[in-house]
Order: sequence, then C-alpha cells, then structure tokens
Amino acid sequence: MLKSTHTMRARMFTGITAILLLVIAVFRTFNTIQRFNALKRDIFTSMELIASNVAQQLDEEVYQLALLSQRMTFSAQLRESILGAMPGSTGADLYRLQTDLNELVYSICGPELIFFHMNIITDDGYRYAFGQEYGYTHLEESPQTYDWYREAIRLDGKVLVVPLHTREVSGREVEVVSVCRGFGLLVGSSARAVVEVLLDYDSLEEIVARAVSYSEGDSKRDNVYVLDGSGNIVFSSSAAVADSAGHYFSLVGSAENGSVTRNPFTGREEFFFCSGAEYSDWYVVVAPGTEIHNQQLTQLIASMIGETLLILAAAAVISLLLSHRFSVPLLRLCACVDSCNLDHLDEAVQRHKPSGVAEIDQLGNAFNQMTDRLKHSLSQVVELKNAEIHAKMLALQAQMNPHFLYNTLAVINIMVAEGETDTVQTACRNLSNILEYISSKELHPVSLRQELQHAQNYMDLMQMRYQGDIVFSVETEESAMDVMAPKLVIQPLIENAIKHATEKAPVWHIGIRIGLEGDFWKVMVWDDGNGFDPENLRALREKMRVLKSGGRIPQLTLHGMGIMNTFLRLMLTYGEDMIFWIDSRPGEGACVTIGGRIKQDKAMQLEISK
Repeated sequence: MLKSTHTMRARMFTGITAILLLVIAVFRTFNTIQRFNALKRDIFTSMELIASNVAQQLDEEVYQLALLSQRMTFSAQLRESILGAMPGSTGADLYRLQTDLNELVYSICGPELIFFHMNIITDDGYRYAFGQEYGYTHLEESPQTYDWYREAIRLDGKVLVVPLHTREVSGREVEVVSVCRGFGLLVGSSARAVVEVLLDYDSLEEIVARAVSYSEGDSKRDNVYVLDGSGNIVFSSSAAVADSAGHYFSLVGSAENGSVTRNPFTGREEFFFCSGAEYSDWYVVVAPGTEIHNQQLTQLIASMIGETLLILAAAAVISLLLSHRFSVPLLRLCACVDSCNLDHLDEAVQRHKPSGVAEIDQLGNAFNQMTDRLKHSLSQVVELKNAEIHAKMLALQAQMNPHFLYNTLAVINIMVAEGETDTVQTACRNLSNILEYISSKELHPVSLRQELQHAQNYMDLMQMRYQGDIVFSVETEESAMDVMAPKLVIQPLIENAIKHATEKAPVWHIGIRIGLEGDFWKVMVWDDGNGFDPENLRALREKMRVLKSGGRIPQLTLHGMGIMNTFLRLMLTYGEDMIFWIDSRPGEGACVTIGGRIKQDKAMQLEISK
C-alpha cells in the first residue's frame, strides 16, 4: 500500500492514524466500562425475572388445582355418592353409581383435564380413581397410614399442598405434587374423605420451561429449583439439589438477590436469586454458576474486539483517504507526464483533472498548456503528411486513365479491323461509361454496386473481344452491395486476371465474388491461368511487407499499375484493417482477395474527401 516510509503519503498516513488510534483507545475504554456494568445489570434483571415468572406460573397452577378441589367438595351429589350411596353397593348398582359419578366429575372438570390424575379416598378405605385410570376399589391398607391424608383430614376443608413425592399411578411409579382437601357428607361437617389432585413432574417441568422461555437444556433453566415452606424439594432441574436444598433454603430471607455464594456440596460459586409464591408458600431459587457471567463477558469482549477491528480498519481507510487527498493528484499528474508521447497526447491531457489543491492544480494547468502547444505543433505535421498522401492517391488514380484507355482503344481497333461493326456502338457506350467513371478527380468512396457496374462494363468489352474464349462468373451478396469502398479496386484485378489467364490456351475462366465476413467487406477475383511467377510473387510480397512496416510510399510509373496500385490505395485508406491476400497455384491459376473494415467507411469518406 505504502511502498516507502519517506513519501508524503506515508508520513501523513502515519500521523493521522496515530491520532485516530489515541481517540479510539480513550473511547473504547470508557465504552467498555459502561457496557460491562450494563451487562451485569442485564444478567441480574434476567435472573430475577426468571424467578418471578416461575413463581407466578406455579402459584397460578396450584391455585387452579385448589379451586378444582373446592368445586369437587362443594358438590352435594358427589359427597352423597362417595360417602353415602357407593360404600356397600355392589354389582349393577355400583356400576351405575360409578358411571353417574364419572359424568358428574367430567361436568365439574370440563373436557380438558388440567391435572395428571385425581383420587377421592374415604376413611373407610375406598378409593375413587379418575384420570390415568378409572375405578372404585378398596385399599389394602388404611388411609390413616398416610401422613398427607391425616394432615388433610386435620385441616378439615383447607387446602394442603404435598411437595414432590413418588406415587403409584396406573401400575407405574410417578413423581407428583398433590393438592389435597378434606370434606364431609355435609358442608361444614367433619372431614371423612380427601380429594387428591395430582400434578406430575413432567407438567412441572413444562411450566418452568414456559415461564423461563428457554429451550430444554438451556443453562438458565437448568439452574431453577422450587422449595416448599419447609425446605422440601418441589421441583429440581438438577439431581444434585437433594443435597443442596438445605443450603438454598438457608439463604432464603438472608441473602440478597445477586449475591455470590459457594455451594458446599458442589464447590461451585453461584449467583443467588429467589422469589416467593404467595399462594403455595413455595420459593423459586435461581442459582446459575458465576461462569454464566464469564460467558457473557467473553462474548462481550469478543464483540468489542470485532468492533474495535472494524473501527481500526475504518480509521486506516480514513487516514489513507486523507493522505491520498494530496498524494494521489501528484501521482496522477506524474502518470500524465510519463504517458505523454505522440501516440497518447490526447489521453494525457484528459486524464488530468482538478484536484482542489491550488498548488497541484497550478502544476496541472502548466502541463496542460504545454501539451496543448505540443498537440498544435503535431497537428500541423499531420496535416502536411495527409496532404502528401492525398496527392499520391490522386496520382495513382490518374495513372489508370491513359493506361486503361490505351488497352480499351486497342480492343475497339481490333473489333473494327475484324469487321464487327455491330458491336462497336455498344463498345463505345461501355467505353464512355468507363471514362466517365475513372475521369473524376474526386477521391470519395463508391458503393460496391457502382464498382461492380464499372467492372461489368470492362468485362463486356473483354467479352466482345474474346467472344467465347473467355467466361466470366460473378457472385454477390446483396447485403454487401451498398458498402462503400475506394474507387477502381476491382477492375484492375480483373485486368490482371485476364492477363495471366490468357497465357494458356482458351477457354479462360475469370471469377468475381463480392460478400461480407464479419465487420469486413471482401472481393475475390480468380482465374485458371498459370498463376504468378514464384520469383515475381516473392518480390511483390516483399514490397508489400516493406510498405506495411512503414516504408516510404513509392512514386509509381505506368508500369507499376495493377496489384501494387490497388494494394497501396487500400493501405492508405484502411491501414491495419485492410485485407489483401494473394493465393497462387502454378499451372492452376491465382486468386486475389481484397477488403476492409466496414465501420471505418464513414471515417474513410471524411478523410479522403478533405
């Protein structure tokens, strides 16, 4: 980027970059402290919100189950069935009473059950099951052996929430939380039965997951624990909490949210957050390890490093742009000076643009004035050269007039001598057209259609002279006939082809083809004569090579007509875009192909007509 440290650009870049780096360092330090404190506040707020949401969701769930148990105990029909009619009934009567009770419970609970399972157990040892299994059976042991049953009877209608414990439901062991309420035959009478509504552990887990709003396995959900008012486990996201329950319960009411504690059983440092559930008298503890803060801090540092790199890159770009503001105009002007030559003089002037820096613009203006003067001097030289070429073109065309007139008059003289008076009139008309075509001193291009017509007049004269000994064939592409080309480029080639063809015994065949090939027009003239003499062809090609490589244009004499004349005129018109091929097969004939780029026709017409 900067090849040398001693350049103006390098020194400006280094100075500006140093200032920007100092400003960035101060800003990033202040910003890091602010973002670190904000990150800590966000983590604490998130943990407190998780604890509060879980407590509210669990409280709402327990409250709904307690409300359901109350509706069950307030149903006179249910009390009468459980404590009055069903005990002692058997057979069809018991089946009918059980069916009626099922319909009654469905009418109280609704079609969608909000609990896992429900039991109604009486002092007599009868159990009515509803949910995971249905039935009315007699227990093998007295319900008074269950602590939770005796406590529910003692509370006499008040709700009892039994923490997480294992129960057998439908033949399998399930971890559940029970919401129990005792009731009697009459409202207000002594409790003789208990309604037990069970909430399984999977449902507790779904409630916690919904409250936390994180997918399963997320580190925040894995650190949520629920304890009852006695410190017993209601819900645990980790198996290790059985030993840690007492530790967490000891912190309830004594440790502030956000405090850091060491778990004596796992040895892990943890943040402590707690929220109480008012209705269920449960405590929700969120105790993530302090590594969660470290993870967030690592992410913050990685983010800040990325941002800092981007800012540094932007600072480097800004420094580079500012240094370029002064160095690039100088380099551009230097490039203009380096490229200033006779071939790219216009480009050098065009590449220099005002930079907005007064001193550099003064240098640029001086350079432009210099190139303008040089360009003016060069234009004068080019005009003189064009005038020389123009004069040579006129001389080449003028050479054709006496040369062709001599040959044509000789043909007419032969026809008169042979008594072909009927064709002399046609020959004179063709000759008149030919002389009118070639006598013009204008150098403007003509269409290939006009050029072919001129060649046709000449071929008609030759046909009159040689009769059936010569055969002409002409092939044309209509799309090529209106293309513009220099005058008098086809007829000299036909004349040259007749010259070589007549060296053999007749009949002689002369062919002309006019067409397009890409952006070029092409004319091919061939004969079936003896072809070019190899030595003469080598000499001819050597002359063409010298001329194309920049050799001086020769002054042609009358004997320099034909192929070289046509080659020179095409070269002066088209330059590198000229087509000129000679294909000679000794004893079989020769073919000359000429052409030029079509898109230069308008420019050619302008240049020649000057």
